[in-house]
Amino acid sequence: MRSIFSKMLFLISILLPFQSSAAWFGEYDTDFDFNFLNPYLYVHFGGMESGRQMDMFYCTDMSERRVPGKLIEGVCYVEWKGKEHANRSFYVLKGNNYEAVRLTAANKNFILQNGVTPGTIDEGNYVYHCSILINDNLNRTLGKYIPSRDGCYYSWHGRGHFKHMNDNSATLHVLVKRYIP
Repeated sequence: MRSIFSKMLFLISILLPFQSSAAWFGEYDTDFDFNFLNPYLYVHFGGMESGRQMDMFYCTDMSERRVPGKLIEGVCYVEWKGKEHANRSFYVLKGNNYEAVRLTAANKNFILQNGVTPGTIDEGNYVYHCSILINDNLNRTLGKYIPSRDGCYYSWHGRGHFKHMNDNSATLHVLVKRYIP
């Protein structure tokens, strides 16, 4: 009897979800014409910076760090060590099978398992693409989510910034793989 109970308990523990780094690796492209980026082929975001509505695409720089950022008018802007870095060589995230999920403590494990990453590791976890809505001025931009810090880093006017998921001045979303039944 005890042996059957132990086996059932083991089987249940295997089947239940648990925190892991089973992230989705995004598909990126370097062969494109920025003037003709098709929002149906590349992951698009309707951003707003400094009161100006603009099209943004999810990108990563071409360094070995593969830092997630925002593509605006042919430049991939990323936050790194408190500064904004402009990259003219970058990758653009392809596909349309993604959705943005609001970052909360309750869905952090879901995001860790389904979030979209370029494969970058920071403090033992993958780094994910995120979007940030600054509530007081309605600016919307893109950046990187680092799970161990529970927030998103983003570049803005030459500097790097950080918003924690519990910061009431911003709403954070992480890009995840969408399930289509």
